[in-house]
Amino acid sequence: MTKAEIAHHSANAHQTISRILDGQKTIINHTSESILKVTFEDRTKPEGKTNATGTIRRVQALAAIGYPLEEQAKLAGIHPDKPRHVLKQKYIRAETAQAIADVFTRLQMTPNPVPSRAATRARAIAAHLFSKANEAEGKPSPEVVVFGGEA
Repeated sequence: MTKAEIAHHSANAHQTISRILDGQKTIINHTSESILKVTFEDRTKPEGKTNATGTIRRVQALAAIGYPLEEQAKLAGIHPDKPRHVLKQKYIRAETAQAIADVFTRLQMTPNPVPSRAATRARAIAAHLFSKANEAEGKPSPEVVVFGGEA
């Protein structure tokens, strides 16, 4: 949190915050109390913006374990284009960041149980190529099971 944000949320002048951080020895009680009441949540109110880096990484991680961007948006209760938009931004609305963080926390260790069509197609192509390579070498093809389609 920046000095300006602390000053804003504690209703103090930014010079006061600077003096305190620079080692001012005496602080008026109500000033110290107002500063101590400032929380991280004050910084991430829905109307505010936050750095998008963490959210971008969460969106990418969920996509890597099989959750398409549209599905992430649906689970987060946001517009279907929002995750794609997030990937291009430096700052995003804190409300969007929190919605995606909640979905990530819930799903981060759970691969998508429904394979995407692209993943199913990739497995089918790999199985087909593996089978053709074995036939060319005169080896019997192992039985390949492909979920959601035929090899």
